[in-house]
Amino acid sequence: MNENNKRVVQIVLGILIIIGIVYVWSIVGVDKKADEMVEQKLSFDPTLLVGTWVNVDDENFKRTFNTDGTFTDTYKNEKGPEVSVSGTWNTFDKEDRPTNFNYPVGDGAIFVTLNDKELSTNFVISEVTKDSLTMVYLENASVLKFKKD
Repeated sequence: MNENNKRVVQIVLGILIIIGIVYVWSIVGVDKKADEMVEQKLSFDPTLLVGTWVNVDDENFKRTFNTDGTFTDTYKNEKGPEVSVSGTWNTFDKEDRPTNFNYPVGDGAIFVTLNDKELSTNFVISEVTKDSLTMVYLENASVLKFKKD
């Protein structure tokens, strides 16, 4: 084999080794992300929701989650009386969703249902920390962002 052919073989082998390393690394990365999602789901603490949250876009709107599973939505009208709605709230994931929950459910997603006297509203939690909460209303995909009061 002449020198040029040896060089081509070395380059091809080098490229194949690099492709193999990238492939293995990507599989490990995917497994790690899946493990992180499972860990995130398992570590979700519904008590993070407990407290009063002020809507970032309209500070007249407050949502309070109580430890006893009740909630109160309050809107302070600037020209009229304060309006509030109360009911119960619960969280669930793909494995323990209610049978009448008719929205797509992804792995690792955490949902919140608010039930008052007249209706149930469903949200997916896209972020929750001790200071901020972002929920997506499933009926129309509107995003609600809150900060802790």
